[in-house]
Amino acid sequence: NTNTNGTLAVAAGSLATLTMGGADNDLAQLYGAVASLALVAGKKATFACRVRVDKASGTIGQEELFFGLTGVQTGTNFFAADGLSRVFDDGVGFASYDASATIDCVCVKDDEVSTEDGATTYADVTWMVLAFHYDGTKVTFYKDGLKIAELSTNIPTDAVTPMLYIKAGEAQAKVLSIDYVRVCIE
Repeated sequence: NTNTNGTLAVAAGSLATLTMGGADNDLAQLYGAVASLALVAGKKATFACRVRVDKASGTIGQEELFFGLTGVQTGTNFFAADGLSRVFDDGVGFASYDASATIDCVCVKDDEVSTEDGATTYADVTWMVLAFHYDGTKVTFYKDGLKIAELSTNIPTDAVTPMLYIKAGEAQAKVLSIDYVRVCIE
């Protein structure tokens, strides 16, 4: 857990929450400290997480989010300080930027990005399952079991780790709840 005025709590039943302190730009990242996984051509991989965002008293979409696999980068080396773009070098997953409740599907290899902008949306205090499957040549993205995008370029080959990220885009105590994260790599 890397954070700026954020806290990590794990409740009974293993529900984890990342809670912001209530100031603009508070953030928290939950990730494996060592990037030890890799997507390999011809080998399968899956990622899935069940998460929800609580906007507190603020506005939904006034937060930055990422769920997926990336290199170990944090803070402004992960998302730009203004919250409007990603800056991590390698990764695959779901990204949402400040001032938007849309979710983009992204593949990033050596800082080159392929994206399906606005592939889906999210709502306040609503659980969603975000998942992707890599079949060895392309990545297919799903929300709640429905296909929302497919990308076949800029699939990362460098080592990655599971990454869950939230940053408050306004002075509110945003909360990211995490029910589970599952990663399987052949």
